[in-house]
Amino acid sequence: MTRVDRISFPSPRVAFLLVVAGAVLRLATLGHQSFWLDETFCVWAATKHTAHTIWTTHLDPNEPSLYFLILHWFLSLTGVSEATARLPSAIGSVAGLVLVYWLGRRLCPHTTVGRSAAVLLALAP
Repeated sequence: MTRVDRISFPSPRVAFLLVVAGAVLRLATLGHQSFWLDETFCVWAATKHTAHTIWTTHLDPNEPSLYFLILHWFLSLTGVSEATARLPSAIGSVAGLVLVYWLGRRLCPHTTVGRSAAVLLALAP
């Protein structure tokens, strides 16, 4: 049997830069395009209903009520614009990047699977 060299994960500095790059790619153009139809519906539903109504009814079978509730609270704090309506999803995407990196490091410490997954997710459009 041959000895397999352990492939270490990137240093915390490289991991931080990876997360920053992913965040920049997600946040740089949030307000450059006008709303799509599904975004318009989400903003309408989040701003025209109360938090109780959002939580107790299914406004959209494709989106969970928690998403509309987070959007409702976020838009009530920041106001409605293309960038602020997309920001909760972008923050969730960056949090997903951190989670993929952490899970890859935790579950596959001797392989490049986690590192590759984090790089692919960071660069995903």
